[in-house]
Amino acid sequence: MRVLEACRKRLGPPPRSFSPELTREMRVIYWPLLSTHPWDSLMRTFFQQAKLRERGEVVWAQVLQANEFLFNPGLKGESHPATILHAGPKLEDSSVLEEIADQFASLRETSRKNPDAKAIETMFHPSRRKYWVPVPESIAGEHEVYCSDILIFRKLLPQEPQGATLQKLHFPLFVAPEETKVVMQVPSHFWPEDFLEFWESD
Repeated sequence: MRVLEACRKRLGPPPRSFSPELTREMRVIYWPLLSTHPWDSLMRTFFQQAKLRERGEVVWAQVLQANEFLFNPGLKGESHPATILHAGPKLEDSSVLEEIADQFASLRETSRKNPDAKAIETMFHPSRRKYWVPVPESIAGEHEVYCSDILIFRKLLPQEPQGATLQKLHFPLFVAPEETKVVMQVPSHFWPEDFLEFWESD
């Protein structure tokens, strides 16, 4: 399942342009009662979403932790924060990020004297937003992997069968580090059919 390749083909190479109808379908709008606080730095996503859609590269993301609301049905306009791992564009195998996430979980239970465990605990800190924090080479190995916070937009997830919930923990992601430090989901409109079927399966 070459998911990223299929997404890139559907999106086209950057810089991209979209029809007005598709732009309206993809655009996320801030609703004060359905999203993060207005002073949260993740709010930049609303203002920089066009840069990510038009000039972003497509890479894998793996959820490390997310607001519990995202695992239950909710309103389409909602967005909630999560902490993710994301890879460089050369990494096509999403299972690599899953394995690194498993290592994170194991290391969180080890002694704080372990330098990797200390670094990971910082990445999980709930009150500090993180953008492009490199994962230690001792964990990531030869892979280019970062940790960032993100707003997960229900509108950009598949809407069936459970009303845009986090049914799986990995998905395609837009990154544009030369344009902005925030990252954003690739809308499910551009996911290939086999990945949509996988996402919606039990």
